[in-house]
Amino acid sequence: MIKLNRNTKAILFDIGDTIVRPRRSFNSVIIEEFASISRTTNVMNYDLYLSKVFKNDPINPELTWCNDHSIDAALEKRYLKAFGNESVEYASVAKYLTEYIRKPDAWDVMHNDTISILSKLKKHYYLGVISNWGTNLEVILEHLNIRNFFDILVCSAEVGVAKPNIEIFKLALNRLIELDHSITSSNVVFVGDNFQQDIIPAQSIGFQPIYLNENKIEKVIQVRSLPDLLHYF
Repeated sequence: MIKLNRNTKAILFDIGDTIVRPRRSFNSVIIEEFASISRTTNVMNYDLYLSKVFKNDPINPELTWCNDHSIDAALEKRYLKAFGNESVEYASVAKYLTEYIRKPDAWDVMHNDTISILSKLKKHYYLGVISNWGTNLEVILEHLNIRNFFDILVCSAEVGVAKPNIEIFKLALNRLIELDHSITSSNVVFVGDNFQQDIIPAQSIGFQPIYLNENKIEKVIQVRSLPDLLHYF
């Protein structure tokens, strides 16, 4: 079993699908919006359609997540592909969905005990965030009553660089060092759910990564869910 560095001083987290998740399925939001403009749709699972679109036309994170405008443009484009129709009415729904996910009440914590988990970790470690997200991230975390747990918040759209670029990890490390000059990269744990964007760059800078995923990956600490973190801390 891989063990954590006993000298861990800070734990950094990805946000999407690690700490927060959509409050409602995109499918229900889309169908509801179509109904509001008196349109019916034969598609019953837009969540599935969207996952296929994003798989076949993946977003380049370093180009997309660096500012709010590029984020909105990339998402609207893929929503329209999922709809299979670029008419004005469908475009209005794509725009609505893009605006919807900016709203704080569109999001929820991943688990009922997320606040309890963060509270326990906060007693012993510096906590922080490195996330590919729009500039509304802090407002969302405040709405969910979890912003106060994080000592640093590094958001791609605010700093102009996105994961997996190692520069965003360096920025986070430097902010931690400003809080505690004794911190080095080996004292930092990073928790994320994307192997390419989270785990690989975290390892390359010297952080100890924890992979939040159900599929077994060798040579990396792995947990199935956020509550499992407490087995290591």
